[in-house]
Amino acid sequence: LLNGLYGQLQGTRKEGSIRIESSTAQLDLEEFLTNSLTFYELNTELNWQYQNNNLILSTEQFDTHTQDFDLNIKGNLSFDEEAESPFLNLLVELSDAEVETVSKYLPKNSPEKSKRWFKRSLVGGKIPYAKFVFRGRPKDYPFRNNDGVFLGYAEANLETLDYHPLWPPADGINAGIMVNGDTVTIDVQSGYFFDSEITRTTAIIENLS
Repeated sequence: LLNGLYGQLQGTRKEGSIRIESSTAQLDLEEFLTNSLTFYELNTELNWQYQNNNLILSTEQFDTHTQDFDLNIKGNLSFDEEAESPFLNLLVELSDAEVETVSKYLPKNSPEKSKRWFKRSLVGGKIPYAKFVFRGRPKDYPFRNNDGVFLGYAEANLETLDYHPLWPPADGINAGIMVNGDTVTIDVQSGYFFDSEITRTTAIIENLS
């Protein structure tokens, strides 16, 4: 799961904490992410405890940076002996990302339609800030049976937004992008459509699953 960790472990058989101080560490979530994450300058603390035979890992400040963006994670993971995958309850914040990296880190079992849309539509640019909430088991994503929650928001400065194959792309877009399940809402603050300036508009793309 997480390799290359160095630090100090303290606690009892029921609970404790792990103080991590590593120059590099690699996170592999093969059932959830296609690409692994390499953390650099990882200096954080994880708490663990056993409740009803479940192992719970939690953190208040998992602050690091990867090969593609700066990252902060808060929340917990619960490992149930009888479940196929852990239950994640996480708030993830990232910053200073290139737009092209978005499709690399979509959940592995994201609908193909959704993967194609993000890869085709967001062309060049920066994501100064983004955050998302994931609450559920990775194996159940994209939560078609309402057995989990995935909400995301990103501030994006896009060179090109090619949001629909039947419409010409827009350029120089500054927008807020909200993802709620299989619906994407794009709140454009400024940009250009042909030679006309966009002052404010909203586009909604539904049923990406």
